[in-house]
Amino acid sequence: PERGRVMGFWCTNFQVGGVAANALAAFALVHFGLAWTFWSGAIALSAVIAVFWFHQANRPQDVGLPAIVQDEAAKASDNATSSDAQGNGQVRWDRGVWTSVLLVGGAYFGMKFIRYALWSWAPYVLSNNFKLSGDDAGYVSTLFDLCGIGGVIATGYLSDRLFGGRRALISFLMLLGLVAATALLFTIGAN
Repeated sequence: PERGRVMGFWCTNFQVGGVAANALAAFALVHFGLAWTFWSGAIALSAVIAVFWFHQANRPQDVGLPAIVQDEAAKASDNATSSDAQGNGQVRWDRGVWTSVLLVGGAYFGMKFIRYALWSWAPYVLSNNFKLSGDDAGYVSTLFDLCGIGGVIATGYLSDRLFGGRRALISFLMLLGLVAATALLFTIGAN
């Protein structure tokens, strides 16, 4: 009953990362120049990689937890199930699986296209069309991602509370909201 809420908060990393990246680039642009908008991001990512490199764990024992022990009956059952599903070493997907994978892939392609178009071009459009300075355009463009944080958390909460764990339905409704918001941005966004 709380999986949606937990994943809703977890999935805010996309928006928080976008806000941080745009804010850092805007700050670097004003204080250090255009080249540092790129260098600052590279330095920030290098710091993240270093933290991950020294703190990532591969096994439960790496963080002081006991090893995962699976009893022999469960192992035999898992092996039998996986060999039945794979047949001759090949995974068999029926038409329903292919349809689902292609639909989700197509939806994800469209959503990522819209997200990255907004994320990448918003500062440029705000600067050229609305005459904001470079740093102001960068800071204002973070509003798209800031608003998205609330949407992701609300989606997780609603999927648990109102939709009884049916996450596909709430995701579809939020996708319709994305389409409507994109249409409004296209038609009246310049005003």
